Amino acid sequence: MNRREFAIAAIASLAHCRASLVEASEIGGIPFGIHTFSFHEIQEGGMPAVDEMIMATRQVGLDSVEIFAPQLAPFPIPDGFWKQWWSAAHPQDTKAISQSVPIASEAMERQRERLRQWRTSAPVEYFTAIRKKFVAAGISIFALNYTFDVSMTDAEIDAGFVQAKHLGAKVITSANTISLAHKLVPFAQRHEMIVAFHNTDSSDPDRIVAPEAYGKLLALSPLFKINLDVAHMSAAGYDPVKFLEEHHANVVSLHIHDRKNNNGASVPNGEGDTPLRGLLSFMRSQKLRLPSFYELEWVGSGDPVLEIKRDLRYLRGLVQ
Repeated sequence: MNRREFAIAAIASLAHCRASLVEASEIGGIPFGIHTFSFHEIQEGGMPAVDEMIMATRQVGLDSVEIFAPQLAPFPIPDGFWKQWWSAAHPQDTKAISQSVPIASEAMERQRERLRQWRTSAPVEYFTAIRKKFVAAGISIFALNYTFDVSMTDAEIDAGFVQAKHLGAKVITSANTISLAHKLVPFAQRHEMIVAFHNTDSSDPDRIVAPEAYGKLLALSPLFKINLDVAHMSAAGYDPVKFLEEHHANVVSLHIHDRKNNNGASVPNGEGDTPLRGLLSFMRSQKLRLPSFYELEWVGSGDPVLEIKRDLRYLRGLVQ
């Protein structure tokens, strides 16, 4: 049985036990899910990736996802999203990861155009079929992580909202610039879809880094909200607990993982400087049941599922 066949069999066998995961998908009373970017070994998007995401989500004991949009397109996942993890986890692999030849600009342009054409022509039935797969496995799709960029046509921007709606997502999460956010206002209004902006640690003043950047975004539209990455905010020198205390009314979801200070590296939970204990304690004391999504960003040396389980165990230990 190959990996895809195993994934399909596992999905079918797990559908009946969704009720038993209600407690497992909470940590200290806080609803927890997984950002599917965490499944680093996925190299081919489309339905095979969907099957792998579902299988891995159930293996880590969660029942809610934020889907990484590139994993849905039926094309190879861009190299940058998996190569660094693959080389660490498979040191004996014969794939010449470190010897990759840079893709010629012409080839990149062809790939980009192929993606654009797919985004703007993919039938809605494709996304409803994906939604049904997740539902059958007892997994809810909370958000679609569809990062908008300046190279997108209006049709591509609109496609992100269409995808999210037919996946059954409540929110689009996006890491992009404040200037580009202005362009998204009519799209969010037309589709009546929340766009939750993700903070980064960039030095670009147009990026969402400092807490005050969110004030500019929230003023643009009542449909603009906050997707708070606590590790990135902490690494950038700000206090995510204080931010949550002051702005939780506009926070629709969190990304929870660990990093070192001063824009340092992502590390296993408990080895960095992100105030994870204080964060969970504050949320519990205030009964803030904000959907929270674990994101595996540190470069491990093994199976992502095992690494995710390790970090989730650490979080559970903080609230016992």
